[in-house]
Amino acid sequence: MAKRSEREAVLDSLSEGVVLLDAMGRVEAANPAARRILGDGLIAAHPREWASCCGLFARDGRVPAASSDLPPEAVLAGASACEQEFVVRRADLSGELHIRIRALPREGGGVLCLVQDLTEFREKERELSRSLEQAQETLRKFIRGVEQSPACVVITDVEGRIEYVNPKFTELTGYTPEEVYGKNPRILKSGYTPPEEYRRLWETILAGRQWSGEFVNRKKNGELYWEFARISPLQGPDGAITHFIAIKEDITERKRFEREIGQANDRLRAVIETSPLAICTLDEEGRVTSWNGAAERIFGWQAGEVLGRLLPVVPEEFSLAFWTRFEEARCGRAFGSLQGSGRRKDGRRLEVEVWGAPLACGHSVKSVVLLFADVTERKWLEEQLRQAQKMEALGRLAGGVAHDFNNLLTIISGYAELLLTQVNESVREDVRAILEGAERATALTKQLLALSRRQASQPRLVDLNEIIRGMEKIIRRALGEHVILEVSLRSSLWPVKADPGQIEQILLNLAVNARDAMPRGGRLVIATANCTRTEAAAVRLPPGQYVRLTVRDNGEGLDPETRRHVFEPFFSTKPADKGTGLGLAIVYGIVKQSGGEVFVDSRPGEGSVFTIYLPRASGIPESRVTAAPEPPRPARGETILLVEDEDAVRRLVRNMLTRHGYVVLDAPGGDQAIRLFERHPDRVDLLLTDVVMPGMSGRELAARLRAIRPELKVVYMSGYTGDVLGDRSALEPGTTLIPKPFSPRTLLRHLREVLAGPPRVG
Repeated sequence: MAKRSEREAVLDSLSEGVVLLDAMGRVEAANPAARRILGDGLIAAHPREWASCCGLFARDGRVPAASSDLPPEAVLAGASACEQEFVVRRADLSGELHIRIRALPREGGGVLCLVQDLTEFREKERELSRSLEQAQETLRKFIRGVEQSPACVVITDVEGRIEYVNPKFTELTGYTPEEVYGKNPRILKSGYTPPEEYRRLWETILAGRQWSGEFVNRKKNGELYWEFARISPLQGPDGAITHFIAIKEDITERKRFEREIGQANDRLRAVIETSPLAICTLDEEGRVTSWNGAAERIFGWQAGEVLGRLLPVVPEEFSLAFWTRFEEARCGRAFGSLQGSGRRKDGRRLEVEVWGAPLACGHSVKSVVLLFADVTERKWLEEQLRQAQKMEALGRLAGGVAHDFNNLLTIISGYAELLLTQVNESVREDVRAILEGAERATALTKQLLALSRRQASQPRLVDLNEIIRGMEKIIRRALGEHVILEVSLRSSLWPVKADPGQIEQILLNLAVNARDAMPRGGRLVIATANCTRTEAAAVRLPPGQYVRLTVRDNGEGLDPETRRHVFEPFFSTKPADKGTGLGLAIVYGIVKQSGGEVFVDSRPGEGSVFTIYLPRASGIPESRVTAAPEPPRPARGETILLVEDEDAVRRLVRNMLTRHGYVVLDAPGGDQAIRLFERHPDRVDLLLTDVVMPGMSGRELAARLRAIRPELKVVYMSGYTGDVLGDRSALEPGTTLIPKPFSPRTLLRHLREVLAGPPRVG
């Protein structure tokens, strides 16, 4: 019994099921592990019944086990040993068990059955199988991905010999796998990649780190291409590097695109830097993020002084309009264009026009680009154009008035002079009063023509210094004792081409204007100088050389608004009884008629400076010699063809001529004059004609008659010549013009000079 108990204790301690069968197949003993696995029914059952009583199925778990398949049955039948796996499914089990039954013959007869629970092992085996299948599927997907990858994949051994390339490698380089296996990737080396780059590559990957970079490689056909490569070391279980895998991408097109983008950026940068417009960008808060060369030139700030700062060029009076537009652009709306004031670093103001546009990044505006144009000069030119248009309109008005008015003055003054020799002394004073009034009216007409540049001028080469010296006494008398005159004249002054009388008028008008600006006395400086090209460019004169005339006073000065209107006709700051507002307008008109420019610089309390630039002329100035007027010499029976459309003037002139011995043929217009001349072609000695007449001008008439008789002498008379005698109202060389109104003495003297002169040639 003791021996039996020891055996049972041993069997009970085993985790593996043990069943002992006698030679007849009856169960002698079964340990708890066997009963747990096969159930309690096996104790009383013969092994041939185990399939049914224990719920044994074949290994696949679907077919019930046959008694002949059981290992104990095989051993009882004489087999030496036998084992088989089964699935146990019974009602008392929550699941199924995977078991292995092994049967061995016992000494003395019988069978030893060993029953092993393989459930946990088989579950792990299934999990491992599933993992293996997943790994295999992943590997298959990886291989498919590598094979179909748009990037080249190259795997080398630790010595750098190629072991694998994917199809993309062949497509890109032209090399088949067979051509590269066992070779080093240096077969693609182009010579364009520096050797030190290869050295850094190997140092990196041999240290177990990933390397990435760009190469220029060569295809099989010799074509060069850019590639981006990422090379990683592969390590074995022991941590040693076994392979290298390179993922390569063809970036030739990207490089080309980057190069084109770079070139486009270079062109854009060149456009921005060479643009005459100031170009800058502002961030969302209005800080400057870029600033081109034109911005530096126009506003004076260097880029380093404004980057990161709020835009400094917007003065306070322009600030609201500008920043309102900026906010609209920052919200994605159009900035449009805006005109206003700009501020330079040195404090000077500019007139600017600014355009802007939002710069979007995705769906939001991150910055605003601004373009500034300095329109100061354009505004100045526009103002000059407006002034010129005013003068042109006034000129047309003055010309029309002067023509009729001077005809009337000619009649008044002419008959008054004739009366002066025919009346007694008691009436002569009245006639002289008439003549004095006519002279004042004549002076006013000349002023109107001068400021409108419609006055017939007789320009010649003159020396401004000589004219100023000749006017010095007159100017001193006009200034009075309380104003000191200083004259500073440049020696070797260049000559200019101008009407001396008009220059004298400029000097006198500026002197009187300065005197009135210094009611408590002061200093007037008149200076001349040759103008440098730098100075001419600074004041925006057309290219050329100029002579500068400066008239400076230390009087009351002018405010900015007054300076804007100072050259306008009839504009005056003086009381109505102190000035007509024509003085400076006349100066402006004469300067313009002479091809020059006039500028004023003045501030309240600091006086005024009037600067006149006249173009330099070539030649030697003519000396002004004023001879005393001689009494008119009597006529020698010459015949004058008189043409005048105003009947009263024609009668007056005919009267003047006939009284002094001339034979007169008169006509009211060109057509009648031609018919008269054709009847007496050899009789007429001189044509005396009005310039502006309806139908045919005096110049046209003279040309028609000279076509018949080229040597015919001509004298013009007019109160307004328009442009019929030459450009800019300047007389053509050799032309004699008697301005209306004129006295009999003046008319007769001019006629005598022309008749006594040499015959006309050509």
